[in-house]
Amino acid sequence: MMRRTVYLFSICLIIHFFICSPSAAKTIVLGGKLDSAINVTQHIQFTVNNNLSKLVYKLPLPGDFSNRTMRQSTSKLDIQCDPRPSNAIDEIDEFGNRYRQLTWNNITSDVQVKMVFDAHIKVELHAMESRTPFPLSTIPSAEMIYLKPTRYVQSNNPEIASKAKILTEGASNQYEAVTAIVNYVVDKVKYTYNPSEYDALNTLRTGVGNCTNYAHLSLALLRASGIPARIVAGINLNKNWRGSLKNPQANFSNIGQGEHPWI
Repeated sequence: MMRRTVYLFSICLIIHFFICSPSAAKTIVLGGKLDSAINVTQHIQFTVNNNLSKLVYKLPLPGDFSNRTMRQSTSKLDIQCDPRPSNAIDEIDEFGNRYRQLTWNNITSDVQVKMVFDAHIKVELHAMESRTPFPLSTIPSAEMIYLKPTRYVQSNNPEIASKAKILTEGASNQYEAVTAIVNYVVDKVKYTYNPSEYDALNTLRTGVGNCTNYAHLSLALLRASGIPARIVAGINLNKNWRGSLKNPQANFSNIGQGEHPWI
């Protein structure tokens, strides 16, 4: 069965990546505005080699979202399935993610799902820093759920807790703690297209993974440090990005198109 993620659209305010030297990650802050309307068509296919008595797929649905830097709204959602599912139920999980659970019975051929929708995205990026003292003294009750360990984010594991403590030991505020953790993950993890596992603990131990591994390990270390954090997933568009940097070799562009999770 294919693994899919929630279709949300955003632009990362802070991008972490290597610049020339592999010794340390750099943080580049982007500023600017965006106001775009995008028509999205997503194709999902399951290859069925043998007859299946039952196939269940939880299709992540696009969502509306807003914060201090961006606002996204979606409309005209249309989902088509071939063959038609035996049952379709809309669900919302404990983190607020919306899904449509599709069930097929007695499948003898490939299954195809086509999802089409419009997304309107308005972004105004500007530098933001949190000077909240660290460790955090108070956390809103609505954010406590983003401290929970999960199957892929083992924030209660002793190895992850120990690493988080080491990384944030010298941090005097939340911004410094988050930056130390994210920079560590960028330095620690070597990108690979096909990791054997996606969870945080395996990523910490092996030092390899894709964008999902980067996100899960970052989340686990943040949550182990008492900083609420959640994963966001969406689709990158194949557009070039250019930055005006002092180091001419540090310009970046051509972020690949496809599904992408971040924190």
